[in-house]
Amino acid sequence: MARPKRKATCHPDRPHAAKGLCESCYTTSRKDPEKSKERMRKWRANNIEKVRASNIMRYGITLDDYKQMYASQNGKCAGCGCSIVDFGGDRNGQRNNAHIDHDHTTGYVRGLLCMQCNMILGAAQDSTVVLANLIAYLNQNEIGG
Repeated sequence: MARPKRKATCHPDRPHAAKGLCESCYTTSRKDPEKSKERMRKWRANNIEKVRASNIMRYGITLDDYKQMYASQNGKCAGCGCSIVDFGGDRNGQRNNAHIDHDHTTGYVRGLLCMQCNMILGAAQDSTVVLANLIAYLNQNEIGG
């Protein structure tokens, strides 16, 4: 059976072309990337639940799995322990969204991290050897140590 045609989010009376936009808005967005980014920011702010569901489904877990993980970590990063907020959240004007950490080889979801910890693991390519070497390097080069 053929998949039904999706409607554009910008103009629901028009068919979906790309990125949720109708052909006209998609073409305009390609000509003016800043306008496109602003429209996307507004859409994300008005559709937090859809954003959350999309991000969570990407990792093969349910919303309940995510909420349980967030609660078990008490809203803290599993790496550094800083406060993290739920997807789309905003803490005193500063965003520190929870990032779903997963093994890129197996897809196994390990927990929730802040952006900085998630970037560190990504830069180290999840290598415990690289991270251990960096810890040793820092310990050897401590000021006054």
